[in-house]
Amino acid sequence: LTWMLALGLVLTLIWAAGASAAGTVDATAAENLALAEAGVSREQATLLRTETETEHGRSVYDVEFRCDGFEYEYWVAADDGTIVKRSWELAPEKALEMAGFQSASSECIGEDAALNRALGIIRTPLVVFTDANTMLNPEAVTEIVRCFEDPAVGCVAGEKRVAGTGDTGAAATEGIYWKYESKLKELDDRLYSAVGAAGELFAVRRELWQTLREDTLLDDFVCSMLIAAQGYRIAYCKGAYALETPSADMGEEGKRKKRIAAGGLQSVWRLRKLLNPFRYGVLWFQYVSHRVLRWTLTPVVLAALLPLNVALLWSGHRALYAAALALQCAFYLAALAGWALERSGHRNRLLFIPYYFLFMNLNVFRGASYLATHRGKGAWEKARRA
Repeated sequence: LTWMLALGLVLTLIWAAGASAAGTVDATAAENLALAEAGVSREQATLLRTETETEHGRSVYDVEFRCDGFEYEYWVAADDGTIVKRSWELAPEKALEMAGFQSASSECIGEDAALNRALGIIRTPLVVFTDANTMLNPEAVTEIVRCFEDPAVGCVAGEKRVAGTGDTGAAATEGIYWKYESKLKELDDRLYSAVGAAGELFAVRRELWQTLREDTLLDDFVCSMLIAAQGYRIAYCKGAYALETPSADMGEEGKRKKRIAAGGLQSVWRLRKLLNPFRYGVLWFQYVSHRVLRWTLTPVVLAALLPLNVALLWSGHRALYAAALALQCAFYLAALAGWALERSGHRNRLLFIPYYFLFMNLNVFRGASYLATHRGKGAWEKARRA
């Protein structure tokens, strides 16, 4: 009997060890693994935050923390504790300190407040802006500065390009979208002025900078359009580009689109002086047709288009509207197929285009809701990159 009890105990211990090894990792264990990898103790880490994410169908812990002026991020697989991805970068306040700027307090002041403070210190005639997660071509700054030889130019917008990380839905369609945006900027520049600049790469004349309100969501767009409102052009410089990785997936891209839509609606109101056609002429036409209608009227009209088309079937041109309704339904079905393929991990760029088009316009409504519930806040949820 003693022999049987001992054997049972040994087998139980072996089973327990195997189950523990094969079991899932909890959030605390994931934090310990990330901290150990970074060589940081739990006492040294600040702003420690852990969230559960899904990466290629695999559950992971997204562990973020700060230590000694650096921001760390680790993805730890929940099934076996493997560190799937790791990254670290200088915290914004540390970067400013290394550049010679001293913060008045340790409080997190936000991007808009940081920009206002930095532009109050900088004395160079030209200021170039870029994002920390982008790579510039070697000639970028030279090409941008050359544009300022024209005294009518107050701001220069560089080109944003999306790095190829495979033909995934988010990467492929985001790349197509930015090619379309870049072409529009190029055509706008030929007509008179580009309509706004993207924060990945742009530059301004220092003396034209206007202080931003600290809850501004699209600081790059607003500050560039405030310069245009002073009578200066926004030049588009195709020879200067910033390369950025795409969003990790369409869920992460949705975070960006929601913020951009909220910022767009906010900008329409704060830049309402640009809605005067008698004062701004060509710029008014470009701004209204390229930006204002996209962020306000177009999504509403699209939502109303289907029921209106159905109602028109009973008008005097039934065959015409029946054909239009059939085409519209085919477009929506293609968008639905694109969504289904994206959800299943398959790729079809042709079907993804109608899906992305509807995705963008639906996010305008999400952006309106976000703006209504986050008044006075300029912060946003960061989207993960591929």
